[in-house]
Amino acid sequence: MARYTPLPPGWEQSIVLSDDVTHARLRKMYGAAFTSKALEEQSGLLLRYANLMIAQLKVALQQDPTQDVSAWYNFVTFDLTGEFAFGEAFNCLVSGGQYHFFMKTVFEGVVVGLQLGALQIYGVMTLLEPFIPRSVMKPKEDMDNYAQALVDKRAERGYDPNVVDVMNYLLQQKEQEGELSREALHENGIALVVAGAETTATLLTATTYFLCRNPDTLKKVQQEVRSAFKSDEEIDVRSVNNLPYMIAVLSEGLRVFPPSPWGFVRRIASKAGQDVAGNYVPHNARVSITHHAAYRSETNFARPNDFVPERWMSDVPAEFKNDRRDVLQPFMVGPRGCIGKGLAYAEMRLLLAKMLWHFDFELADDSLDWYSTCKPYMVWEKGPLKVRLTPVQR
Repeated sequence: MARYTPLPPGWEQSIVLSDDVTHARLRKMYGAAFTSKALEEQSGLLLRYANLMIAQLKVALQQDPTQDVSAWYNFVTFDLTGEFAFGEAFNCLVSGGQYHFFMKTVFEGVVVGLQLGALQIYGVMTLLEPFIPRSVMKPKEDMDNYAQALVDKRAERGYDPNVVDVMNYLLQQKEQEGELSREALHENGIALVVAGAETTATLLTATTYFLCRNPDTLKKVQQEVRSAFKSDEEIDVRSVNNLPYMIAVLSEGLRVFPPSPWGFVRRIASKAGQDVAGNYVPHNARVSITHHAAYRSETNFARPNDFVPERWMSDVPAEFKNDRRDVLQPFMVGPRGCIGKGLAYAEMRLLLAKMLWHFDFELADDSLDWYSTCKPYMVWEKGPLKVRLTPVQR
């Protein structure tokens, strides 16, 4: 079991930190919320929030044609995640595009948590903790406390067989063997917010940036989306799966800017050590593959630093035929692979298609070098992405 941050009560039943046996049981609990049937039931929810984002953006553009699209992507994904996970939105969009307290707390708390986790991995956390100012610890404490309050509020409502939010499936265990402790529900609540909202918003932000930096690609994907539909009403969770070039654009976005640039660390449990990719690794060593490095390596991809969606098309150009496509695993693989992958794909495809249908994009001057200002942790620390958005007239 790998340790990423100082471990709070309930960590051993977190879907991120638990051992293999507990993880398998948790995955089964979560699984009901992520089946094809469950996701189909949530398609109306996705569409409602996608349409709300577009409507509120158009209102905001009347005041300022340049908007921070990173913020808007976060507004919609946090609202979606709040309702999908807890049955309660954060109302960022309803308020006209306003940051909820918890959003800022999550951004700051995740970075602090990862920094503290690094101190623990290197064995100096206990030594240094008395000297760390409380102001440094506060963002993570605020994140944890608010997530716990969300979980407690949802738990008070209890299990309801007519409700489909993720916490409902975890609360269902109350009447069954293996009930999760309240501390474990807290830990899983934090994981749901970070994994469900921040990563999808990051991917959409980065993809928008790279499209703006590659105008020919932007024009090509705009043409695909705008020629595929006669009206906005035709754009839904199902129809966006019939946009091969846009899907290739998103795959390239995942390659050049994976939402989790580092790899999830795993510990070698075998006392005798283990062979990993042909190399002997001793017991207790921590092993991971860094996504960002792997996806930007010439060993795996031709022109690795260029944004070229064509490499993901079925009629791939000769230049990219030797790309090792299977290296791209942003959701990981195996029993620890992201259980929410299907939901993430549905969100990113629907939201990007709506944006491309409704708006022309142009980077503001102060965002031309946005990528170079981003800092990679387990997730990215990134600044605003200012884009001039022009509503398409039809």
